[in-house]
Amino acid sequence: MPFSSSSSDSKRGGFVPYPEDEPDDIVRYGEVFIIRRGVSSKTDKETPFHHWAIAIKFEAFWVVIEGDNDGHFLVPGYNKSTSTPSGTLISMKSEEVGPYTKGSPELILVITQYLKAASTVNLSFVKISPKQLHALAGSIPKKPYVLGINDCQTWFLDALDKLQHFEVGDKEFHNRVKDVGRSLVKAATVPVLKAAGTYTNAVHEVAQTIDRVCNGDEFAPSAIVDGVGKTTNCVINGASETFAGAVNGVADFGVNLIGLATGGCATNSGARSNGETLNREVAAGRMGPVEATVKCVGKGAGLVVYGAANVTINAVGGVAKTATTLVSGVSTTFSDTADLVAKVHRDCDNPVLAALATPGAAVVGVSVGVAKTAGNVAVEVGNTVVSIFDGIASIF
Repeated sequence: MPFSSSSSDSKRGGFVPYPEDEPDDIVRYGEVFIIRRGVSSKTDKETPFHHWAIAIKFEAFWVVIEGDNDGHFLVPGYNKSTSTPSGTLISMKSEEVGPYTKGSPELILVITQYLKAASTVNLSFVKISPKQLHALAGSIPKKPYVLGINDCQTWFLDALDKLQHFEVGDKEFHNRVKDVGRSLVKAATVPVLKAAGTYTNAVHEVAQTIDRVCNGDEFAPSAIVDGVGKTTNCVINGASETFAGAVNGVADFGVNLIGLATGGCATNSGARSNGETLNREVAAGRMGPVEATVKCVGKGAGLVVYGAANVTINAVGGVAKTATTLVSGVSTTFSDTADLVAKVHRDCDNPVLAALATPGAAVVGVSVGVAKTAGNVAVEVGNTVVSIFDGIASIF
């Protein structure tokens, strides 16, 4: 079995934390590989439990992106180097990629691992810049680490799903057939994993809140309000991700079905550039005009499906983020106000002065919070509108 997530920190296997910036914005062609590493100071041959990462081989260097368990949180990692990455490199063309390869018998019982493996995109070549890869890795939200739900493999699948929009080249027929089946598994599996992740994230926030209150680490009313806000945000974002996973899975199936029917490969490179490529192939005599037309139509149809899905996902995600911003703003306003009032009482030795100063402190705290919240909500509404137009633009 090719995929097995590890509950062990993989830094000993070569994990590099996420840097603040990547200035290299030159778009290049790269080949996609899977990196498989062992855990607990063992090689991947010595243990059935593996850490997984994505490696892109460019002409003069490698870029590795991955998720890792850092302090019980799943965080991104990014590394650009001229050295070959550590671990076993597996080409996407290899027969090791897929749910039915040889593996450890004890992992047969881990059904989610097989479902995740069956959801893997058969992705060989991309056209992308290191800066875009850096942004892609950073776009996957930090979450509590939960083996089987939020782990290095689910991070890997999220990243691979985003990476496929930079795919270039046409696929062989048997790979398009596999992608149709894979997208069906993905459509059924990803929403369930996202829903499970929502539950675990919300439980984590509740536990953190109780811990802060019981240990006296934070003023109790402030901690409770903050915890309620964070838990609510987890639920809102989780519902959005679950919906997006379902939409993305259905769209992925539609695009792959179109690709299978037309022999085309719907990627993010654009219908116009694809048409220009096909024209060159026809002019060179390597492709007939009928075949080129069918592929171009398939490409365009695939982009429309992807674009419609992007518009839907961006709209729902934007509404969810706006709601999250509002909840966070209200929560922070109450929390900050409570802290401000508590500070006034701590700093005032005279209880009469403290009582007189309390209304003023409350007004200041609420006013500042409302102003910040209103501004942040307005920004998110604007971002939502922009993201909807971005989704429409992705069709072209």
